[in-house]
Amino acid sequence: PLTDSAYAPVLYGSQDAFLCKLDITNASLVYSTYLGGELEDQGHSIAVGTNGLVYFAATTDSTLFPLEGRSYSRTLKGVVGAVVGVMDMTKSNEASLVYSSYFGGSDTDEPRKIALDSNNNLIVTGYTLSSDFPVTADAVQRIAPGNTDVFLSILNPNANDPAQFIVYSTYFGGSHGQVPY
Repeated sequence: PLTDSAYAPVLYGSQDAFLCKLDITNASLVYSTYLGGELEDQGHSIAVGTNGLVYFAATTDSTLFPLEGRSYSRTLKGVVGAVVGVMDMTKSNEASLVYSSYFGGSDTDEPRKIALDSNNNLIVTGYTLSSDFPVTADAVQRIAPGNTDVFLSILNPNANDPAQFIVYSTYFGGSHGQVPY
């Protein structure tokens, strides 16, 4: 079920993510939309900020995932990449997607869980097969230690400059594969 205010009122690819807001008091659907590109997109985690905005993390192999705002990356670099974004479910149609960006390296990157800090920075953990995943100079592990590694990143989707998008990012793992849950 979709609402008239949906950002994307039709399925674009073979599999799109979706975002919904329910009013449990009135048992009604307040906002509902598809979100995705021309191939497969999968939603993984959402969080609601103190500002009322909905933050999300997804994976995609779509090169045409809808991007909005001053995106950190406007290009899917890997086979399957991470996408992070922000929705304002009080707005209608295209205005409801406030920010979205690809995030990751040149192989598979999958966000598993997100949270928000007190500044509405997005804390993202997931796993990566990318040896060039974006990490910061103060990272705990700057080089991928194994074949599948956890990443932990703090991202600022409200940054005015895409260069300030990554607050902190690191690999985290040992010589074998790790996946966070």
